[in-house]
Amino acid sequence: MVRISGPKHTQAEPSEPSLRGDVGKGLPRDSLAGALGSMALWAVWAAPLVVARHDLATADSGRFAAAQVLASAVLFIVAPVTMAFFPTISKHRDGNAVIVGMLISASLALLGAAILALLGPVFMTHLYGAQFSTSRALFLEFGLSATSVAMATFALWATRARYGRTSRVTVIALAALALECAAGAVFHPGVGALAAAPFGALLVVTTLAVLVAAIREGGVPAVARRMIGARAASIDG
Repeated sequence: MVRISGPKHTQAEPSEPSLRGDVGKGLPRDSLAGALGSMALWAVWAAPLVVARHDLATADSGRFAAAQVLASAVLFIVAPVTMAFFPTISKHRDGNAVIVGMLISASLALLGAAILALLGPVFMTHLYGAQFSTSRALFLEFGLSATSVAMATFALWATRARYGRTSRVTVIALAALALECAAGAVFHPGVGALAAAPFGALLVVTTLAVLVAAIREGGVPAVARRMIGARAASIDG
């Protein structure tokens, strides 16, 4: 007897035009989420200046604004690292690339913050005049805030590259912005507290987010593994 097998029913592979269509449909949503997260983080950085303009004396708010402009250099120093690691993380989905990029970004940001604390008062006096003399403590607080915003920006685009989503970091940024605005309206903080506000708001909201995720997902180590991911897992996947 000769057994004649019927044709096997195989699942058709999606055609290239359909794949392009799926990517095209998701592109506006992904771009909007990333843009919203970036704008929220810049708003977290800029919100203290708005509060300072309304609550501080004219001279104090002027010094605050000038110091914040100098501190923004930390963000511009770290930004190219974020952009440089995005293609690598997106292509290989490798958690090690996330860790390396995070360490390099943190090192550059902390180095910039240290230089800012040491030389910031000198730059202020030479650039703007003796009337803009500012303490090193203020630049240290600005440096911590700039570092936190820079790291949050790296986290935003690293999660976008590795997992294809930015919603968690965007929610954290929006919650930090809301916390800043509420605290500014209720407590009317001084110069030092305003300079440290982005750092404090992001720290509080991120800590709460990690605790909530840990309760839902079985502990902080599980959350860390899920956020960063092991290289072996990415290779097996």
